[in-house]
Amino acid sequence: MIKRFFLVIITILYFSGCGGSSVSNEMGNSMTTNKEIIMEQNKKYAVNRGDKIVKLSSSPKIKIEADLENNKSYATLLSGAAKIIRAK
Repeated sequence: MIKRFFLVIITILYFSGCGGSSVSNEMGNSMTTNKEIIMEQNKKYAVNRGDKIVKLSSSPKIKIEADLENNKSYATLLSGAAKIIRAK
């Protein structure tokens, strides 16, 4: 239940732009600029506080995972299109 609560909070933060994500290139991300990463379907992206996920299609589906023990979060694009904008 607590894990689900944190998952909901992280999802809200992603889409409100108040929290979020930093992305590791080691996970095979497609880059458009230094700060933007176009997400590919079914690839797991490490995300950290301050980054944003921006939808590029009308209703993308994104799975958010939180590893509370290691204080890490991950985002996976399931359908649609989206990009990650890294924090400074």
